[in-house]
Amino acid sequence: AMPHKRNPVTCEKISGLARVVRSLVAPALEDVVSWEERDISHSSTERFVIPQAFILTDYLVREVNRVLVGLEIDGTRVGENLERSLGTTISEYIVTALTRAGLPRPVAHQRLRALINRTITEGGDLMQVVLNDPELGPYARRAGMSTEAYLDGVREVSRLIVDTTTGAASGSTSAGESGTDS
Repeated sequence: AMPHKRNPVTCEKISGLARVVRSLVAPALEDVVSWEERDISHSSTERFVIPQAFILTDYLVREVNRVLVGLEIDGTRVGENLERSLGTTISEYIVTALTRAGLPRPVAHQRLRALINRTITEGGDLMQVVLNDPELGPYARRAGMSTEAYLDGVREVSRLIVDTTTGAASGSTSAGESGTDS
């Protein structure tokens, strides 16, 4: 149904098998009847659940890695889509900043909703509309709100996630490649 997508089957498989792995948690937890004693009644569940969880998880990590290695991001297109959003993608940041600056959340939410609708109808940039609004502007300036400040935070968190993930992935890939292949 979506021929423009490159890995729809792989990603669907990853999503489905991740749910299967998650479902193995319930029987494992049911084996924890008491912490101070252990009998043989747990072993039949463990003989199935533990190997299946490890085998499936190993497979899922390899498949996710394969998808991520081939991932291509069209930065120009991402930029165009963000511009087309008129800044509405940062509405949660705006509500949170306004609330921290002292505006009650329901008021911030209701007023921001009206400003978003106006921005979509009339055009412009949501952050500028908020900063120029007589009711929200003072709170926005008090909070030091800016699109660039928000994007700097996103960039910082994204870099941290990518660095952590690629560091962990390269460590596990190196170990996996030096061992036997299963």
